[in-house]
Amino acid sequence: MRYGDLNTSSIYSIHDCVEDLEAILEFSFKRYMRLPKKNIENFNCILIIPDIFVKHHLRYIITMLLGKMKFKSLFMHTESVMATFAMAMSSACVVDIGSSKINVCCIEEGLLVPKSIQRKHYGGDEINEMLYRLINRSKGLHYFPRYTLFPEYHYHRILLEYVKENFSLTEMDLGETVKTCQLKIKEKLNNRHRKVQQLTFNCSDSLLLAPQSLFYSQLI
Repeated sequence: MRYGDLNTSSIYSIHDCVEDLEAILEFSFKRYMRLPKKNIENFNCILIIPDIFVKHHLRYIITMLLGKMKFKSLFMHTESVMATFAMAMSSACVVDIGSSKINVCCIEEGLLVPKSIQRKHYGGDEINEMLYRLINRSKGLHYFPRYTLFPEYHYHRILLEYVKENFSLTEMDLGETVKTCQLKIKEKLNNRHRKVQQLTFNCSDSLLLAPQSLFYSQLI
């Protein structure tokens, strides 16, 4: 997925993408639900689609679900309307912040207002990148050991996500100039042992500026 749509390209066609999606679904049904492929035809399917979607992508997905996987029937609706129904609300402004896109739209009496839909092609991943750039600055109201986290490592990306989710601020607390936090970093030494390094750091300005970068897209 890319920006909420199927990630197709000149070397990865929509056919290849749908075939991989079908393989993922069949594996998940068999592994976690103990549902073999031959029994799928006894079940109905609920398909939640984005508020902004590519029509021919949706056509291929429906063909896969009803034609190849043989679901009994299909119910389809947009994600924002279903989110308001889940919260027992008939009208709301739905803000969806994902890893690579932000989607904002308004729901009025269970109907999507078309002119209210807005999509931005940045999200949580850009906040992580901005946070990484800020904590590695040489100057700032913070202390964080430089060159400790490396985004190319999967575990370090998880740590950045953890710092963002647990310590980020939308506004500075009154009377607080420095926010001190602790973080454990595991470094693999060999096949059996891991070195655990505990860091105590303060980076209040970075934790405040990184989330606010969403309002200044030129920074990211």
